[in-house]
Order: sequence, then structure tokens, then C-alpha cells
Amino acid sequence: MALYAYARRKGASPESSQGAVLGFIGHVRDGKLAGGRGNAWKRLRSFLLRAFEDYVDAHLLRGVDRGSPGGVESTMLSGAEAWYVSVPAREEDPERTFNRAWARAILLQSHAELKRELTASHGRQTAELIAAEVSSVDRRPFNDQLAVQLGASVGEILQILRASRRRLRELIHATLRETVSSTPDVEAEFWDLFQSV
Repeated sequence: MALYAYARRKGASPESSQGAVLGFIGHVRDGKLAGGRGNAWKRLRSFLLRAFEDYVDAHLLRGVDRGSPGGVESTMLSGAEAWYVSVPAREEDPERTFNRAWARAILLQSHAELKRELTASHGRQTAELIAAEVSSVDRRPFNDQLAVQLGASVGEILQILRASRRRLRELIHATLRETVSSTPDVEAEFWDLFQSV
């Protein structure tokens, strides 16, 4: 999603952007990925962006290596254009768009995992309501109707909400930990990404 958003912000069409991402994935699978520039390798986000920039400059602009349509990768990109056009137009450079899309992908992955965990421990209805409450972008006051809907006390719901917010943050940090070269970089990456969203 982040690579697709970058290509779109650079002015590529949806088809060319998808071709660039699929071609790049094939490039990586074929072991043709270079070592990255400078310290970009310390963070996966930076490394991928620099490698993708190099790939686009060397391949896409010449109209070669556009990737194969269909397959798992195409399915993964199915929501990328919908997200790209749903985000309010901003005057920003392609790298900032890439960072916002990267942050969104991490949030979506972490939120899906939280919802799976909540479903396993509290059931589907509770999981959906709690996940929606926890992931709300707006700072909303506590909805005491949740307790009524779920047949629980207000105290129980507050406890589940607090634990779910804490768990969502843990899941985001766990995902980020896989994308940086050292543990101290996790918190820096967290704030770098989510301040730009």
C-alpha cells in the first residue's frame, strides 16, 4: 500500500503504480535488491522506499519489468487505490504520502490482530464494538451504552477498553520492532510515523 501510494503521488496511473509494485516484488524475490543508500537499511521503511525509488528510476520509467497482473500481490493491492483516493488531497511530497500509507498499514495489521484476540476471549460482537471504540480517530467520551449492549457493567467495559488500548499499542510496537535494526529505534519510529499521519 505504501509503495503504491508513493507511485501514485509521483503521478503514475493506478495501473502503472500497481505494475511498479508488482514488478518490485518480483525484483525482490529474484534477489536483485541492492543494499540501500546511506543509513536507510537501519529502518525497513526507509530501505524499501530508497530501493523502490531506485527500481522505479531504472525500470518503470523505461516501461519494462511491470510485474504480472493477478495473484496474491494484486489482491493485497485491491484496497490501495480506494484508500489513496479516499484520503483528502494534500499538498505533500511522495515520501510523506508513503509514510502515511505505511503507518496506516501498520495500524490496520495491528487492529486486525487485536480484533482476533478480542474475538477469541470475548466473542465476535464484543470484539467488534470494543475494536471500533479503541480504534476511533476521534477522541470520544466513554459510551456507557456499550455496557448495556454487551450485558456487562460499566466497570467491566472500562477495564476491557483500557486493556485493549494498551494491547493495541503493544501490537503496534511489536510490528515496528520487526522493521528497525535496534530496540531504541522502535519508539523513534513510532513517533516519526504517527506524528506525520
